[in-house]
Amino acid sequence: DLIKIGSASVFFVLPGQVHRYVETEHGTSGWFLALDAGLIPERFRLVLEDPLLMRRPLSLPRDEMEPLLQCLQLLHSIDRKASASPFFRQSVYGLLDSFSAMMASMYANKPATGQPSRLVMITQDFRKLLLREFKVRKSPTEYAAALNLSLSYLNEAVKATTGLPVSTLIQQEVMLEAKRLLYHSTCSVKEIAHELGDDDHTYFSRLFKKTAGVTPGDFRRHYRE
Repeated sequence: DLIKIGSASVFFVLPGQVHRYVETEHGTSGWFLALDAGLIPERFRLVLEDPLLMRRPLSLPRDEMEPLLQCLQLLHSIDRKASASPFFRQSVYGLLDSFSAMMASMYANKPATGQPSRLVMITQDFRKLLLREFKVRKSPTEYAAALNLSLSYLNEAVKATTGLPVSTLIQQEVMLEAKRLLYHSTCSVKEIAHELGDDDHTYFSRLFKKTAGVTPGDFRRHYRE
């Protein structure tokens, strides 16, 4: 779908969604921030991943845009002066939290208008169920049964709304929680695998490396430097 973004606007895309610039006016400038979804607190993700709000650019007045620009400029400045200090990475994460909070607040205060479509409503119900049950329900079939839908129709609705199939969203939710536990807790990889409903921690480690590109141990060491 072609989405037109005007001046003084913000826009975000979810992991797995394809995006590219088709045309820009002469003199157009802006910021592009790419970050791991695991770094966004869950309470902010609930807003930013709402099917009614996603894929919708927001045009902002200057006084609302200015704090976002200041936060991005500070992030850029700190990143250019990368330090070996153990507190350097924490300062970056703190700014990312602030930026995510401002974005979530802006989208939450400007809700979508109009009646949501049947596909959007199904996707909302699926996401609510996923957030509650991802530790125990692992297959798309289980979610379809819980929602009294055929698997093909659930997949159609979710993919049309988010651009991703049900199986990918289930796996993403599990991996996001794994990253949070690796960063915030002192649990072993085996304990984290068990917490996420996987008794085979070796399989969990292989899946984590396949999706994240690093082992759970390397991920923990990197983000705690």
